[in-house]
Amino acid sequence: MIWALKNLSAGAVRWPLWTRLAVADIQQTYRRSFIGMAWITFSFAMFIGVKILIFGSISAADNDLFAAWLSIGFLIWAYVSGNVTDGCNVFINARPWILGTKMPLSVFVYQSLTRHLINLAYSTLVIIVLLWILKWQLTSIALWAIPGMLVLLLNAWWVQIFLGVLSSRHRDLIHLVQSGMRVLFFITPILYMPDQLGGNAFLLTYNPFTHFLAIVRDPIVLGTIPSASWLVALGFSVGGWILAILTLQFWGRRVPFWV
Repeated sequence: MIWALKNLSAGAVRWPLWTRLAVADIQQTYRRSFIGMAWITFSFAMFIGVKILIFGSISAADNDLFAAWLSIGFLIWAYVSGNVTDGCNVFINARPWILGTKMPLSVFVYQSLTRHLINLAYSTLVIIVLLWILKWQLTSIALWAIPGMLVLLLNAWWVQIFLGVLSSRHRDLIHLVQSGMRVLFFITPILYMPDQLGGNAFLLTYNPFTHFLAIVRDPIVLGTIPSASWLVALGFSVGGWILAILTLQFWGRRVPFWV
């Protein structure tokens, strides 16, 4: 595990580089546009607005409750799913850098994580405005969403390492993950609330994304601390990091030959 840990630490100290690369990625996406990166906020606001308008009209839940539930749920889903799908290509997209420099592999993971955090920050502005419009009453329990987000970041970190290495060798994994995430979206309580499924609601407990959403969303929307979801999320964190470190240790040095 020594090589893997050295790779992670060597990449971490190069934070000025991967921070600039992450910002450059986003700026390149919105290059020559009038409002630039503000498109992240604007497009998320439009998407959430349409979702609330359509699905809110067919939901039996209170309108304000459903609006908060859907918007925060989709914000978290966009962040988590983005890290999962981009994690598959994190080293493949960095092929010129990997082949042309001796940069630690972890630099490109940090770059991807930072890019998604920036997108998350811009999209979160929509949630803040929405909760203000709804005059949502937050309690002290809502602060539990902060450690919940830290857990999501830790999991995004190991997921990108793990999927990045394996996808470099097995490209079919990329398509498998993308297809799987499309299916998981519909069996994750985002566009609906669990009680709408009736007797089938228990099936949601077998979906890990249900629990990752809960540790951030429930304290804000429901004012509760989902202890069972916390146990699942922490379990995935520990097990995932062990798996990621072992994967990076045994196959990380082969990535330049695979990409």
